[in-house]
Formats: sequence, C-alpha cells, structure tokens
Amino acid sequence: MFFKKKKNTFMIPVSGEMIPLSMVNDETFRSGMMGCGFAIKPSSQNIVSPVDGTIKMIFPTGHAMGISFQDGKEMLIHVGIDTVELQGQGFQVMVKQDQKISAGDSLLQIDLPFIEEKGYDSVIIIVFPNESELHLPQLPKQVTCKETITIF
Repeated sequence: MFFKKKKNTFMIPVSGEMIPLSMVNDETFRSGMMGCGFAIKPSSQNIVSPVDGTIKMIFPTGHAMGISFQDGKEMLIHVGIDTVELQGQGFQVMVKQDQKISAGDSLLQIDLPFIEEKGYDSVIIIVFPNESELHLPQLPKQVTCKETITIF
C-alpha cells in the first residue's frame, strides 16, 4: 500500500503538555509578535524536527533555531524563557546550519533538570512567523514526541 505524505501535517517535537501561546510567560511570544504558534511544557529532553526542511539559523547558545520547510513556510523553535542567559549550558545541538533534515531527526538535547534547577522556565515555543492562522487542537493537551497533528 502507498501512502502520500500530507503537506499539512506536523510532528510533535517533544513530549509534554501542549499549551496556547497565551499561557507563555514571555510577552513577545504571548502577544503573537513573533508569529502564531503554540508551546509545549516538556516532559522529555530530546527535541526532534517536526518537518522535512532545512536548518536556516541556530542561535549561538543553542536555545533557538529556525527551520524552513514546504512552500516557503518557516518556523522558530525556542527553548525556555530567558535561557539565552545560560550561554549554551544545558543545550546540545545535534544539527548544523544549512543542514537538510527530515521529520523525526534529532535537533537538540536539553538538560531539563539543569535548566529548571537554574530557575528558568523550560517551555518550548514553536512559532510560524509568516503564518496568520493555525488549526490547533483544543489546548492544553498532552502530546507525545513524533505524534502527528494537522495545523495548516
């Protein structure tokens, strides 16, 4: 049997509780200034690529990366609130800029206990800067890494 990949599916990048951006403790993301999206309060430490695409940007501290994928869509994955202050501690980047990636590839390992022990919110924020609307499930919702949902 042959299965055609749906262009509008998105793989959950990390297990945890999926929440709306309105529940994030950062005004820039909460207000939608960075784009529409959602967040996940993680219960696991491996973050995988939610889509097939290309790594377009990796912040030097490893806490954020940009991915371009189908039809010019882009996303930003941002780990934690103010975690840039950790200067890379607690983050192990598994990819390089301009690297081609497939949905499910490991992008980043995070040390959740370390981040939380240092007093930082470990929420993982996923935003789509060029999208005006997403079709999200009712949130909050428990999700599992590599589970697929339809958002576009």
